[in-house]
Amino acid sequence: MPSANGVTVLDLRTALLEYPELVHPHLGSLVPLDSADPLDGTFIHVAAGVAVPDPLQTFFGREAERMAATSRTLIVAEPESSVAYIEGCAAPIYTRHTDRRSTVEIVVGAGATVRHATIQNWSTNVRHTVLKHATVGDDGKVEWLDAALGSSETTTRLVTRLRGKAAAASVISMLSAGSGQRHDAEVLIAHEGEETSSNTLSKLLGRSDGSVRSRHVLQMEATSSCATTTSEALCIDGGPEFHQSCEKSGDGAKQIVAFTTERHVEDLHLEYLMRRGLSRAEAVGMVVTGHLSQIAGKLPLEYAVEWDRAIQLELEQVIG
Repeated sequence: MPSANGVTVLDLRTALLEYPELVHPHLGSLVPLDSADPLDGTFIHVAAGVAVPDPLQTFFGREAERMAATSRTLIVAEPESSVAYIEGCAAPIYTRHTDRRSTVEIVVGAGATVRHATIQNWSTNVRHTVLKHATVGDDGKVEWLDAALGSSETTTRLVTRLRGKAAAASVISMLSAGSGQRHDAEVLIAHEGEETSSNTLSKLLGRSDGSVRSRHVLQMEATSSCATTTSEALCIDGGPEFHQSCEKSGDGAKQIVAFTTERHVEDLHLEYLMRRGLSRAEAVGMVVTGHLSQIAGKLPLEYAVEWDRAIQLELEQVIG
């Protein structure tokens, strides 16, 4: 039920039945095919002028083998409102592969701010497909944090359309893949309104024969817009495949800055740390933690702790 402070948080099925006037104008407007079936999911509506003081949190799990699960999250932030939403994902290890598909739709009103964070740590027999889409109005801002640690395959497409004047977007994407894993992410920012701005950062972590692909696409339609995009890859060991690219379309854009880097965990750096009393495992962990520090800094304290644990589990597979 809508609370006195103007925030509505419901499962999507209930919201469709009890508050169709809040849901129907937005459901499927960004991802039309997903409006065909009211699947399980979460609906969040923040009334105009309301600032939600603490992050809203959900957790998705898998309880059955070979379950083809689908979920959707719909967030509507009315003008001059603000909300942060964090979702965690995990599953036990089963003997057979399972599939999961998730969709996130965000509508950011004029002057509103929405922060969406996902930490996906499915077991390595899960194949995960993710579609995220946001539209941003005048002076609005959307902030994405998307981390993919587990699953055998993860395919993410994150689309943000900056339609209003001075709309802004920030995207931090993290992909980690080891032996037998393939993680792909495409981040598309469409600068449709004047004076729009975006900042995208991808952090890639590879080991053994894992495959990681990061693709940034900028659609620069407004002549007064500007964008910065960065992709940074770190190889822990072995020979992972990194594919990094930044593409631009359209004749607009006031300024575009793009960086792409790839580096290895060097023995020289590890020896330097080990001479100061660290074990090799601790030295590798310190390098990786530094590489990913911009992600941990965006998380609330309790989630930052879980993030550190997830990274340590990733490292244990490599260095024991």
